[in-house]
Amino acid sequence: MQLSLLCRSIFCILFLIFLSSCEADAQPANFGNISYAEAINISGRQRMLTQKTAKLYLMMVSGVANPELKKDLTANIALFTKQLNLLSENAKSNVIKSSLNQVSEHWKEYEALLISHPNLKNAELLLEKNTPLLQLCDQVVTNIEQNFKNPKTKANQFEDLLHIINISGKQRMLSQRFCLYYLGMTLFDNKSEQYKLLLRQIFEEFETTIFTLLNSPYNDDIVRADIMKLLYFWEKIKSDQNLLYNSKFEIERIYNTTTRLTDTFDNLTAIYEEIYKARQKM
Repeated sequence: MQLSLLCRSIFCILFLIFLSSCEADAQPANFGNISYAEAINISGRQRMLTQKTAKLYLMMVSGVANPELKKDLTANIALFTKQLNLLSENAKSNVIKSSLNQVSEHWKEYEALLISHPNLKNAELLLEKNTPLLQLCDQVVTNIEQNFKNPKTKANQFEDLLHIINISGKQRMLSQRFCLYYLGMTLFDNKSEQYKLLLRQIFEEFETTIFTLLNSPYNDDIVRADIMKLLYFWEKIKSDQNLLYNSKFEIERIYNTTTRLTDTFDNLTAIYEEIYKARQKM
């Protein structure tokens, strides 16, 4: 009788272990209804939008006469909100949900400044609130990437590729951040040295990452061609560093160049995302 009870107990324990193992194996390789590659691309684009929206606002404060700036700002505010909702709908991890909620709370105050009539006071407030919001958005990307690395997620062979999507997407943000703080340097003399130092840091990180991407094992001829195009645009800024750090760069020139850099990196990041999806189907 005792032996029978012992056998039943052992059987129950083994059955529970089996169920636990099945549950782990059943962990999806997707982030809700979208792929992890798409989730990292989208959350990475959120980082860029925090910089781009502030940049557009400062462009208007600088007196640049371009009616498209306001339309672009409105469209990018809407895109940030739409993507934030998409990520929130697909997030399953409590850690990711919490980080998205923090972004949402900070975004409300940030958005209120963005939709205000362009003025120096609010431009300065945007620059103050910019980095904290950016850091929260970056934490979302990190949390999604770490969630993918969870042992229960059976897709760890793609970790390196997802990280490439992350750093490629981050270059979009750095392109916009570069233009943003150049504008800040020209608008606020009392903080010009602070912003100049920040520009140098952005410059170094941007350049280092370009060469990291150039050596990625996931590159094909199309990707390499895009990176060479990026180097061409980047050289336009790099060759005139003295003008840059002395606020002598034409605003529209740096705006156009960093916009091209952002667009090219957005295309490059999309290519890496498609490479991920193609390999996922193999």
